[in-house]
Amino acid sequence: MKAPAYSSSTKKMGIFSAVACPIIWGITPIYFHFLADLGVSEALAHRALWAAIILTIGVIPFGFWPEVRRIFSHWHICVKLIGASCLVALNWGTFLFAVAQDDLVASSFGYFIYPLMAIICGVVWLKEHLSWQSWGAVFLASIGVIWKAVALGGVPWIALILGASFAVYAVLRKQLDTEPIAGMVAELILLAPAALLYLLIFNFGTSGNGAFFFDGSPYGVFMAISSGIVTAVPLVLFHIGNRVLSLSMAGFLFFINPSLQLMVGVFIFKEPFSLHDMGAFSFIWLGLIIYLLQPQEQK
Repeated sequence: MKAPAYSSSTKKMGIFSAVACPIIWGITPIYFHFLADLGVSEALAHRALWAAIILTIGVIPFGFWPEVRRIFSHWHICVKLIGASCLVALNWGTFLFAVAQDDLVASSFGYFIYPLMAIICGVVWLKEHLSWQSWGAVFLASIGVIWKAVALGGVPWIALILGASFAVYAVLRKQLDTEPIAGMVAELILLAPAALLYLLIFNFGTSGNGAFFFDGSPYGVFMAISSGIVTAVPLVLFHIGNRVLSLSMAGFLFFINPSLQLMVGVFIFKEPFSLHDMGAFSFIWLGLIIYLLQPQEQK
């Protein structure tokens, strides 16, 4: 599958988005730490619901709505987007669980795995070609990931789910013939009814507290609605970068996210960081540097 040609300005926007997205995702565990304290399943539902509402309102002035309607007129696209919605919900829920368990090291490991899985999917599934420098970078990053797995005493299920779900999601979305922003809005609209139904049953059922926004306090209202903003902004950037750049290049830039997550876990939440962690971290970043320093036309 040959990637379409983009203008220089479009590719620069793709690179900017592919860098800004993992930076935001890398530091948002600080925010999600407080959100997860209010309840993981409820936080997941609010993320999906308010991200859908905010993005739906936000795209209308920019002319994306006709494309959203076109997407809903093709059942085969909707079926794939439902699958993508399930994958992203699984990823979000697992991430919130990791944050709630104070296990950002495992979470960061999962997102270290993701770019490798995405690159392999790009080669096998999308027939992308890698230069020898890129293969060398993959090899070095693989050493880092294996080193990390040995240090943890085996690959944890949190890491596997985070890495695999997001890699398959990225490949599935890249193959869809849709404008990326409109596709993302349609995807979240498909996810929103399930999120709303869960919140209504969870909060107003026999065991609920009768408050739609967490505990019903101003803080609960703020955290519920702001979760949609924190979710929506990096998602927009992710899909711009994922659409414009090759899956391999976007995958390597994504290493910024788990690197920052690891730093947040160690320096802010005081999670343990050993010499084994330092070795794995060094190999992965060396692979990223080698990949980024190769000639542009080889990426």
